[in-house]
Amino acid sequence: MAITLSKPQIAAARIVAQLLADALRTEPLPPELLPAEATAAESSARSAGTNSPHRGTADDVAAATSHLLAVQGQDFLSAQWALGLRAGASAQAVRAAFDHGLIVRSWPIRSTVHLVAAADIGWVQQATNHRVLRDWPKRRARLQLDLAVVDQVREITRQALSGGRRLHRDALTQVWQDAGIEMRAGWTYHLVWALNQLGDVVFGPVNDNGRDLDLVLTDEWIVSPQLLEGDDALAALARRYIVGHGPATAADLSWWTALTVGESRRALRLAESDAARERLVECAGPNGEQLWATEPQLAWAQDEGQTTGCSAADALSETLALPAFDEFLLGYRDRSMVLDPKFNMAVMSKNGVGRPTVLSAGRIRGTWKTKTAEVSLFEGETLTERESAALERSMTAYSRFSTARG
Repeated sequence: MAITLSKPQIAAARIVAQLLADALRTEPLPPELLPAEATAAESSARSAGTNSPHRGTADDVAAATSHLLAVQGQDFLSAQWALGLRAGASAQAVRAAFDHGLIVRSWPIRSTVHLVAAADIGWVQQATNHRVLRDWPKRRARLQLDLAVVDQVREITRQALSGGRRLHRDALTQVWQDAGIEMRAGWTYHLVWALNQLGDVVFGPVNDNGRDLDLVLTDEWIVSPQLLEGDDALAALARRYIVGHGPATAADLSWWTALTVGESRRALRLAESDAARERLVECAGPNGEQLWATEPQLAWAQDEGQTTGCSAADALSETLALPAFDEFLLGYRDRSMVLDPKFNMAVMSKNGVGRPTVLSAGRIRGTWKTKTAEVSLFEGETLTERESAALERSMTAYSRFSTARG
């Protein structure tokens, strides 16, 4: 009979799985938190000479990224803070992870830009592009963008970036125009997206302006890609998602990847049956939802997570200033486990603008402003003195992080 988990138990397991527990932000990641496929990113870190015995280095950032598989990245500073928070890393360490080719920014899943371990971008796109690209012809038609123009831009881009060259997107757009491409409304964003989605380029090293990333050729920049395809890739996608986000449902995986629910269920079954990898187990939510989790996640949920030095009580005692678009909230279709649905609009506007949130006692209890540190708790919520002090420390850490960029 499947174990039934309460909302607090699910929240506790997710806090640990998402590397938000204090013990995991200040110590090296324990082996059970690193999926087998993550070793490619760690090997890349070692070959780049970035290893250090101290927490918070570029390879810690790469390991955290690999653990989560992908971190939503349309707000670039928020995405960097999401990694810095989890890896106990400075802005300089996050920047070094980009500059050393350990992590990249691209579109791995559901046509949304993410930060992802460089070793993972290729196989994840191959596993999901059949869904992501299904409406591409319609999008091109709306923009009156012929496929012949896309092919021409792809060739111009390869010539411009080959030999290890790198360009800001504005500079690359100018290259296209100089080559005779007449840019029309909406073409620049769409062409940059297409070049990334098709695997030609990624956003790699930090630009000299210290704020943006330069575009580079994928096959030149990523020297040790992970090679997965077919059912192996599908199983890895499900397993890696659950390792970094579980406990979660097939619907959550479907929303996160843009795979169908049927494909997501099949992916989870494939991962469940792979005895050589991290074992997935079924459990149930408070309303009978079918959930998948790892065995360590179930142990943490039931307050048995001794190997990490982090119990469920420890996880639920965390109070953190999370960035906008954080995976703790947006990594799931059903966010009701940690957010009262009546406050959905408080954290995400109708036009998709996310707001930084306050995580405390295992749930999202309010929002905060990055520029002023003004906190707006939801109706009926109050923080204890200890929680308020922890939130202040977390917002101060963000302030130091954001001012140290570049």
